[in-house]
Amino acid sequence: MRAMSGSINELLDQTLLFTASPKPRLVSASFPVSRAPSGGATAAGAATRRIWEYELQGLDSIRNVGVRQRTMSDMRMPVCQEVKWGDVKVTYQGKNLALPLTERFLLRTHYLAEGSIPESDNGYWQLPMNLDQSFQRLFGYQLVAGQLQPLNMPDTELPKYMAVPSPLAFAQSRGGGRPAAPPLRVLVCMAFGCAKERNDFEPGGVLGAGRLMPHFMIVANLPVESMEASVTLTRPPITPHLQMEKEEMTPRIGSGLFTDRNDNTVIPPRIPYWDYLFDYYWTDPPVGTEVKVVRRDRPSTRENRSSIKELVLRTSRGSFARVDGYTPRPLTKLPRQGEFDNIHIAPKMKLPASVIRKLPAGWPREVTMAPFCVHDCLHVHWRWGRSSPDFTNPKWVRGWVGDQPYREAGAPMVAPNQDVTLRLLGPGSIRYTARIHAPVAGNWQIVMHHGAAYALSYSTKVDVAAWGNDRLTRDLLGDDDENGQWALFYWHLRYKLLQHPLREVDPTDTLADWLGSSDQYAERLSWDAAGFQAARNL
Repeated sequence: MRAMSGSINELLDQTLLFTASPKPRLVSASFPVSRAPSGGATAAGAATRRIWEYELQGLDSIRNVGVRQRTMSDMRMPVCQEVKWGDVKVTYQGKNLALPLTERFLLRTHYLAEGSIPESDNGYWQLPMNLDQSFQRLFGYQLVAGQLQPLNMPDTELPKYMAVPSPLAFAQSRGGGRPAAPPLRVLVCMAFGCAKERNDFEPGGVLGAGRLMPHFMIVANLPVESMEASVTLTRPPITPHLQMEKEEMTPRIGSGLFTDRNDNTVIPPRIPYWDYLFDYYWTDPPVGTEVKVVRRDRPSTRENRSSIKELVLRTSRGSFARVDGYTPRPLTKLPRQGEFDNIHIAPKMKLPASVIRKLPAGWPREVTMAPFCVHDCLHVHWRWGRSSPDFTNPKWVRGWVGDQPYREAGAPMVAPNQDVTLRLLGPGSIRYTARIHAPVAGNWQIVMHHGAAYALSYSTKVDVAAWGNDRLTRDLLGDDDENGQWALFYWHLRYKLLQHPLREVDPTDTLADWLGSSDQYAERLSWDAAGFQAARNL
């Protein structure tokens, strides 16, 4: 990023709201947020219509975040029960300083009802998007005589107030010489960006998604050892919408963690089986789970050839197959890739009742929606797998190189000087914490730059999946082949259905039932506890 003169206004020009509009409105701390209008939703106008609404809750949190779902008659969908910013810390000269997000340190609040960011190759915010009632709060701190104090408001208008002192001035001040450097000053921009629907969230442009961008931007005028900040996202525990057209959902909202596979060949397009897209996953992690998702201590590419195993089938007669076991396959992780790459927070889908009646005991009856969700799903992706050839990795899934986002396929969408951990506070609640090492004085450090996204629609590219849906589910259907088609599709993406050869002789269940024979299923990927831990630690 370009060198800063030290003006706070110049620093603000690099923030999300000021990138979308040169003059977002300066408002009181408790500004009003309007309701998103309903009605008149069309695919053609999706990128420009207002869809987001929420309620303020103090200075550091919001609640009841909702979005209008145009494919469900503009129904209001509850996205987050609460979004909370907090635990901002700076380590300076060996001393840990907690930076409270309180009124005492609040400098200003900006609100933007609507704004537009053009596509760019420069700056922090380069993706084209239309913002919908977004806000940011600027807090200021200085360390005077060892005590944390608010910034003096009149002084903040000075043109070089946040200027970084020269190395000589800084060295003289630390050694007791003159001229003295200014005190440590820190700005914290706590921001919430809401973006209107676009098809530029995942690699294939399949999902129409509304981006949700709770984030921090932090800058200090002097070198500090580290910074740290957290963002907590909490979904409602129960989905209020158990029916989606002819699909039935489970009531409980839960979380699933996934690790993307690297170097997949995606041309020609393929059915997105889990063994093709993922290296491993954890569909029901317990509350309290904490994972290292971006790791500076993993600076190079690594490979494991024994932990993860894929299904091997042996064809018997006709098109029928049986499990011949599992064989190890290589697992490759790229620099800074951590234990997992994304989390989906959503209910599960139920197989239709007419199918469940046919299933043998012990077969899965609920399915996790992945790789893309079609109903009530909040995605948080901090890294996308690297696909081949390179042009199949669009800009919006590329990660950071140096201080530039959207540069390298397969790299985390997190600045290289950050470690990120994710903690599961509840079935649908996560705390995202970034620790920033040796931040450059005078440069913004961004926490959760990638944000999250809520699925709103799917594009015509899903015609490929729809074709696969018909192919896959014809062997696992109930009495009504129109019910639960998406649930059946998701089921087949994770599991392999193995029909008994007797079905070739008697397509009904009569002969198989009389002989006590039945179909089988198998997970497409397999690992034991030690292998799973080894894969996570790689």
